[in-house]
Amino acid sequence: MQINSTLHLGDFDDDSKTDISELIEPPRYIYDEKLNHTYYIKKLECRVFLALVYEGLKPHKDKQINEFIVMLADTICLHKVICLLKQQQSSSSSTDRRNLRSLFFH
Repeated sequence: MQINSTLHLGDFDDDSKTDISELIEPPRYIYDEKLNHTYYIKKLECRVFLALVYEGLKPHKDKQINEFIVMLADTICLHKVICLLKQQQSSSSSTDRRNLRSLFFH
């Protein structure tokens, strides 16, 4: 498949602007009428982006899509693991270790 369209990301392209507020912003929404595709683009880190492409027009604030993006971004960035490690650092109880193990070993 070849895409003949260009997505202009604006501030996303600038690596020098790594601000924590950018990482918690909602995903960028773009609809390409020519290709009939909807793009959701979420910045995860300085040079790491999560892009979801849907065929057809999707609503900007689709609840299921936005919840999926948040869940996927949290999983990729290991937010739950980091929180559990911080908890373990403050209190080294065995339940925290069990919770941490359950994330990796189902």
